Amino acid sequence: MYKKSIEDPAGFWSDIALWEFYWKQKWGDHIYSENLDVNKGNIKIEWFKGGITNICYNCLDRNIDVGLGDKIALHWESNEPGFDAHLTYSQLLHRVCQLANYLKSIGVKKGDAVIVYLHMLLELPITMLACARIGAVHSLRVVANFPYIPDGKYRMLAKYSLT
Repeated sequence: MYKKSIEDPAGFWSDIALWEFYWKQKWGDHIYSENLDVNKGNIKIEWFKGGITNICYNCLDRNIDVGLGDKIALHWESNEPGFDAHLTYSQLLHRVCQLANYLKSIGVKKGDAVIVYLHMLLELPITMLACARIGAVHSLRVVANFPYIPDGKYRMLAKYSLT
């Protein structure tokens, strides 16, 4: 497996992508292309160009479809000893869909940017998956002392508040 990944990365990742992921639309002729030489134009790396999938669907729905709905999908541990939580695939999907539906109800849509500014809470991966589910791009900012909000347009800021 390792040898193939080094000698034929396109073939290796093509096999993984075909067998391990749902694709609404398969990618074009080439699995990837790259230009790492500034003398030959803009630097770019493209994988699965033209392919359409949904990583949230691949993470959750596919596991439920094969009978894993009652298995633990997410285990979260607090910095506080003894304070933890877990969600099954079915529970996680329910929470993700709730948040995705809320995001859509306030106007967040495919292609919008959402800044996620949360502590390492159980809601963090739920928010990231909800964004992925509706096709919104998320920018993750783990809480420090002060928020860093990048210049540019974003549709929503998801943040945690104690008040």
